[in-house]
Amino acid sequence: GAIVMVEYADRKIDEGLPPREAYIRAAKLMFWPIVSSTATTLVAFLPMLLWPGVPGEFMSYLPIMVIIVLTAALATAMIFLPVTGALVGESAAWLGRRAGYVYLALLAVAAGLAAFAGLTALGLTALATPLGLIAALATAIGFSRRFAALNEHLHEKAELRAAEKAVEAAKLSSAGHFDPDAIRGLTGVYVRTLKPLVSTMLGNIVAIGIVLGLCAGSVYLFTLNNHGVEFFVEEEPDVAVVLISARGNLSAEETRDLVVEVEGRILDVEGIASMLVTSTPLGASGGGGGGGPGEVQDKPADLVGQIQLELANFCCRRRAEEIFDEIRARTADLAGIRVEIRKIEGGPPTGKDIRLEVRGADYDTILRIARQVRAHVDTVDGLVDIEDDTPLPGIEWQVVIDREEAGRFGAAIASVGPMMQLVTNGVLIDRYRPSDSDDEVEIRVRLPEAERSLERLDTLRLTTPEGQVPISNFIERRAEPLVSAITRKDGQYVMTVKANVAEGLLANDMVGELQTWLDAQEWPEGVFFRFRGADEEQQESGAFLAKAMVGSLFMMFIILVTQYNSFYQTAITLLTVILSVFGVLLGMALTGQTFSIIMSGTGVVALAGIVVNNAIVLIDTYNRFREEGLDVIEGVLKTAAQRIRPIMLTTITTIAGLVPMATQINFDFFNRVINVGSITSTWWVQLSTAVISGLAFSTILTLVVVPVLLSVPTVWGPRVSMANGVLKTRIPLYRALADRFREPHRPQEPAGIEPVTAADEAKDTVTPFRAPRPFGDGYQQAAE
Repeated sequence: GAIVMVEYADRKIDEGLPPREAYIRAAKLMFWPIVSSTATTLVAFLPMLLWPGVPGEFMSYLPIMVIIVLTAALATAMIFLPVTGALVGESAAWLGRRAGYVYLALLAVAAGLAAFAGLTALGLTALATPLGLIAALATAIGFSRRFAALNEHLHEKAELRAAEKAVEAAKLSSAGHFDPDAIRGLTGVYVRTLKPLVSTMLGNIVAIGIVLGLCAGSVYLFTLNNHGVEFFVEEEPDVAVVLISARGNLSAEETRDLVVEVEGRILDVEGIASMLVTSTPLGASGGGGGGGPGEVQDKPADLVGQIQLELANFCCRRRAEEIFDEIRARTADLAGIRVEIRKIEGGPPTGKDIRLEVRGADYDTILRIARQVRAHVDTVDGLVDIEDDTPLPGIEWQVVIDREEAGRFGAAIASVGPMMQLVTNGVLIDRYRPSDSDDEVEIRVRLPEAERSLERLDTLRLTTPEGQVPISNFIERRAEPLVSAITRKDGQYVMTVKANVAEGLLANDMVGELQTWLDAQEWPEGVFFRFRGADEEQQESGAFLAKAMVGSLFMMFIILVTQYNSFYQTAITLLTVILSVFGVLLGMALTGQTFSIIMSGTGVVALAGIVVNNAIVLIDTYNRFREEGLDVIEGVLKTAAQRIRPIMLTTITTIAGLVPMATQINFDFFNRVINVGSITSTWWVQLSTAVISGLAFSTILTLVVVPVLLSVPTVWGPRVSMANGVLKTRIPLYRALADRFREPHRPQEPAGIEPVTAADEAKDTVTPFRAPRPFGDGYQQAAE
C-alpha cells in the first residue's frame, strides 16, 4: 500500500503537480485499490485463526501478528504517508531551489570547525584569536560569490532534470495519445513486447499458450524432482532424551545401576554440554505421557530411566544425528536393556513418527493382530525405535476361593484377603503422622521377609468356629499372563504399534508402505486399523488448509466483485492465485525441498492474499482509463506502462524481505554477529521459499496474462459475433433457440385492462436509465 501510494504521488509530481496536491490526489485515487489489496491479504490469514488442534495453537501467532501489522500498515499508508510525503516533498523542493546556499552553509561550518581545531592543535593560538576568526570569515565571504554562481548552476540543472522527467511522465499520463514507441528503458521494452500480444488474436493465443506451457512445465519438473510430503519441518535439535528400557523384576538399586552404566558409556561423547540422569521404578514413567517442555511422548512401558542431554552450541558441534549415532554405537553391546534416543520436538508435539492403532471388540484377537503387525514392522527397512503397548511378558498369581468349601469350614470370605496380605504388602492397621511431617505414615503388619513366599500361603491358617483351618483347603492358586493395563476407546480394545523413521526417509512414505501391506492382508471381521500421531495430524491439517484456501478465495471473490462490479475481472484477479501455486511447485522442485503440510501449506494460503494485489492494481487503473474514454487496447497498454513500476517494487521488496529467511541468514544486531543456518531459522525456510517462488512466478505471468485477458473480449468479440451470425444462418434450430432466449418476457395483461398500443407508448417515451458497467466485461460490450 505504501509503495503504490508514494509511487503514484511521485509520478504526479514528475508531471508537474505540487507535492501537496500530488499526495492528496494519490490518497483519493489509490484509496480503494489499497483497501482492497489489504483486505484480500487479511482474509487469507483470517481462516487460520480457526485452525484446530495443537498445530493450530502452535501457528496461531502468525495470523494474529500479520493481521495487526497489515491493519497498522493500512492506516500508515492512508493517513501518515500522504501528510509526511507532502511535507517532505515541499521541503525538498525548497531545498532544491537553494541547494548552493545549503552546501555553502554546511561547508562553512565544517571548514570553521576544522580550522579552529587544527590551529589549536598546532599551537597557532595567534590565528585562533577573534582577529584570526574575522580573517577566516572574510575569506569565506569571498568564496560566497562563487557559491552563488554554483547555486544558480545547480538550480538550472534541477529544473532541466525536472523538465526531462515531466516529458517522460507525460508519455505515461492519462491525458493525450499513448505512444508505446516513445517510452524509453525497460518499461518501453515491456510495453512494446506486450502490444502485439494484446492487440491480435494470434498474440492472445501465443501469450496464453506460453503461460499454460510454463505451468505445465512446472508440474512436470515437480513430478521429476518431488521430495515428498512431511508434517512439520525437521529441524536440528539442541535438547534430546535417552530412554533406557529393561524387563524383569528389577529393584530400585538394579535400575539405578543400569542407568548409571549407560551414563558412563556416553559421558564423554563429543558435542554434549550437560546431562541430567533420572532413574525410575520399572514402568513408573511409561505409557505415553509427556508432551510438555523438556518431555517426550510415547514413553516405553518398561522404562527404567532417562538421561536428558543438552547439546553444545550449534556453531561449535557436529550434527545432532552424528552424536546420536555414536551414542547408539556405544550402548549397542549392553545386554538386557534397550536404549532409545528422542529429540525434543520444537514444533507441534506428535510423539513417534508412526503410530498404528489396532482396535476391535475382542481382546484376544486384538492382542494377536497387534503382535502380528509388530512382527511385520520389525522387518521393514527404515523404521527404528519400534515398540508396542501389548502386555509385557510376565505372570501374575490369581487366587480363586471355593465358596462352597469355605462355607463347610465356616470360613469368612472377607478374612481371606487380609490373611494373604501378610505375605504380600501387609495388612493396614492404622496411619500415623509424625510431629515433624505433614504426611501420614501407614502402619502395616506382615510376615518376616524370609517367610513371604508362595509356599507360605499353603501354611496360613484362618480362625473359624471350627478352629484354625489352613486356607489351602478352599483356595486355588493360578498363574495367568500379566496384564498391567487394558486400553479401551469408544467401547473397543485398542493397542498401538509405534516406530520412528530413519534419517533421510519420510514418515509419509513409510505410512504408505505399511498401508499397502495392511490392505493386502486378510484380517478377521471387526478389526480396524488407523494411523495416529503425525499422520493423523497431517491429514487434519491438510484438510483444514484446503478449506481455509477455499474460504479465503470466497471472501476475496466477494471483495473483488464489490470493487469491480464484474465477474470477468474478478475471475482474472483470482487466476493469479492459481499461477502462484504453479510457482510454489516450481520453487520446491528447483530447491529440492520437501513440501511441509504446516509451513509450505501456510505459505500457499498466505500467498493467495498477496499475489492478487498486483492484479488489483492493474485492473483498477485500467477501469479508470476506460472511464476517461480510452479504448481497450490503449487502456491496457497504458495501464501496463504505468503500473509495472509499483508492481515490481512491491514484488522485489517482498522477496528481499524473505530472502534472509529462505537462506537461513540471521542478523544479530545486538551482538553484531551474522549467523547462517541457525536452529530456529530452519522452521521458516519452506514457508519463505513458497512465498518467494510463488510471488515471483505469479508476478511475471500476471504482467502478461492480465493485460491479455483484459483485451480478449475486444479482440475476440467481433469474431464471436460473426460466428454466432453464421451459426444462426446455417442451423435453424440454433437460430430458434437463440431467438427464444433473447426474446424478452412480457407478462400477460390482467382481465378488464386494455393493452397499451404502440401509439400510446410513443406519446410517453422516456429515455431509460442505463446503469454504468465496467469496461472490458464480456463479449456483448466488446461488440458495442
